[in-house]
Amino acid sequence: QPVLPDDTAASKAPFKHGELAYASGQVVKYLLVPGTRIWEGERILSTVLSPELWGLKAPNLTVQAMGPRGYWPASTETISDESKKQVWGKDKEAREQRFMATMENLGCGILQAVSESGGWMFLTNASYFSHDHAGCVFESAVEKYQREHPGANLIYVGCKLNFQLYGEKSGANRTFDNFDPKRPFKMHWPLPIDLEEHAVPVGETVKQRLLLPSMHQLRWTRGPDGQRDEGAADATIPSFVTHLIVFDTLSALCATGAASQSWQCRPDMKFESVLTTSMPHAAVIVGGKDRGRVLSYSSDIASRGCNVIVLENTGKWADLLCRAIRRRRRNKNKDAGVSSRDAEAENNSDEDLDHALPADTDERKYLLFDALVDTPDKIVSRLTKTLTAVRSGESNELGFAGNEKARIKEAWLLQAKLEHNMRIHSRWAFSMQAAITAIGIATTVAIGLYEVDDPSVQRRYLSALCAILPLLASLLQSLMGAFSPVSKFAHLALGAAQVKSTIYKYRARIGQFSPQPAHVHAQASEAAGKETGNGSGKIVVRPQGSQAQANFAAAIEAICSGALSDMRDSSLQMPSAS
Repeated sequence: QPVLPDDTAASKAPFKHGELAYASGQVVKYLLVPGTRIWEGERILSTVLSPELWGLKAPNLTVQAMGPRGYWPASTETISDESKKQVWGKDKEAREQRFMATMENLGCGILQAVSESGGWMFLTNASYFSHDHAGCVFESAVEKYQREHPGANLIYVGCKLNFQLYGEKSGANRTFDNFDPKRPFKMHWPLPIDLEEHAVPVGETVKQRLLLPSMHQLRWTRGPDGQRDEGAADATIPSFVTHLIVFDTLSALCATGAASQSWQCRPDMKFESVLTTSMPHAAVIVGGKDRGRVLSYSSDIASRGCNVIVLENTGKWADLLCRAIRRRRRNKNKDAGVSSRDAEAENNSDEDLDHALPADTDERKYLLFDALVDTPDKIVSRLTKTLTAVRSGESNELGFAGNEKARIKEAWLLQAKLEHNMRIHSRWAFSMQAAITAIGIATTVAIGLYEVDDPSVQRRYLSALCAILPLLASLLQSLMGAFSPVSKFAHLALGAAQVKSTIYKYRARIGQFSPQPAHVHAQASEAAGKETGNGSGKIVVRPQGSQAQANFAAAIEAICSGALSDMRDSSLQMPSAS
């Protein structure tokens, strides 16, 4: 993580925001993150959700598209099943045209499901040329959905690194020799425009909106060999996102002499981690980039309780993943003696067997759709139900939002109370220890002066001091032992830190506060009201209450018991309102 040299003024540089519009009608709101603050993922997220910026509410879930690498319409060329490839079209051009039209229709279904579920679409590395997380596979779907649903509140949040504004196809120098650290957010195409000049600090209203021409025809170029490559539009702000976060990575890279390692500096991935672990998350795999980004990554997020939507027959890696999931499900059903709708074994090739899912993968978190068969209506129906279930069941409780706010507020008040009293006991401990030390020094000086054979020295006063000062020191030592401010300070400091840590863990829903997976809630619902025999009678099985809230209350109570082990809660002082 390359960082700029420490500079107090620079480290407090404000976030700025602005707006731009394309001639085709799309409006993109952007947030500029200065180079000294690119690694502040939590702060950036809180800024994005603040009412002073865009007025966005926290999403019920985030959905991230993962496409193939490079020119994504050619993804069907990687399909190994020649018969399936021929269904897409008789030649390469026909396959590309049908694939783009299909992704537009299916993408609209996915966008509708996400929008109706109160979620956000999200992507890192926002560009027109696919880099697996670029999200450009839904570009035409976004345009169609916004055109057909003008009143829909579609939120598509993206990230972009400022070195991406230096595209070779736009005429800018990829070696960044002309980078100006005073103007880190300068676009070089279609016109030299400084985004920061048209932005204002967060909290102020944008009064000027940039107007850019349509980039649709400049997304890709065709090389001499007929292969598609990234076009000049890749060096500008993509039109298919609604909100974009631009990170100034070049200032840190150039200052540390690491400009050639631009792709190694990824604050957008840090922000992705913060966002997708703070909110329920799902991924949509179209085609796929490689083994690591499909098999391993999908298994990792499935283990976190996230759903993974896979569009089969969109590319080699998506197809391998679908076959691996079906193979895992067949084996599990066979071991359990359960018949399966997918009971007929496929002819597994060596390639299939070499690309198995990790052993601990939860295959129940995968939803498989066939891009050649399934309709947008089917996708909307299944995804809306599934993505709604991705939300923790607790958030559907009556009055959950108000109770949650009160619960968190009480915890923060407790943390402030412990921290305030910690400071009080810290001052008392320091003052008493300083007094004991000063008395000890004064006693030593008095004894030294008493031993001096000097008629000018008032020996009777020194004799009194030598008797009184040790008594006073003993009194203070007794008070220190009776009131134990040092011990109380230590317990209160530890308690305040533990309460703060517990709040953050609870808000992030990690560890003991992780929400139960959707299939656990479903099993609990099915079990509700059913009776089971236990040999001595029948009991009614009911679903468990919210485990996260119960664990949170128990954790806070345990912390309080430890922090107040040698004092009464009534002896704590409340901090002032200020």
